[in-house]
Amino acid sequence: MSASPHSLGLSGRIARAFQNAQITPLLALVALLLGLFAVLVTPREEEPQIDVTMANVIVPFPGASVREVEELIATPAEQVLSQMQGVEHVSSVSQPGTAVLTVQFKVGVPRTEALVRLHDVLRSNADWLPRGLGALEPIIRPKGIDDVPIVTLTLYSQQAGTGAYDWSAWRTAWRSSSSACPARAR
Repeated sequence: MSASPHSLGLSGRIARAFQNAQITPLLALVALLLGLFAVLVTPREEEPQIDVTMANVIVPFPGASVREVEELIATPAEQVLSQMQGVEHVSSVSQPGTAVLTVQFKVGVPRTEALVRLHDVLRSNADWLPRGLGALEPIIRPKGIDDVPIVTLTLYSQQAGTGAYDWSAWRTAWRSSSSACPARAR
């Protein structure tokens, strides 16, 4: 059953033209060779070095409620830090007495340059901290791509008060970290 050329749509007419053309196998062979060439020429590394710099900015605000921390610390700090050059994303978590802001820089921004810029911005914009109300100096904790966990374990026990749960969790965490780091294994 053959369809008339008028009943075929645009894609059907193009497909029919390629089915009947003598050059179609040659075009397929050229596409295959170009793909192989691209695979051979593309550089590869076993462990590529990717600069993804992040930092946690911890701002202690003793005695403040979550709402006070959010309104007086987290929101103004997010606005200041998000205006930095090279920043991709800023997020915050407000807890009673503490604000934790995570600043993620764009891929490729050198770590030292990003952290120096972060220190400079925090120092030059220190007026957003309510010093008279008891907010303390921000603490900067640099993070890198290697600081992101790849496995997270949750341990649960029906008898949480026995202490065996805590010892089991500590022992499991220590074993998993020592297997990844031969220097800790003894």
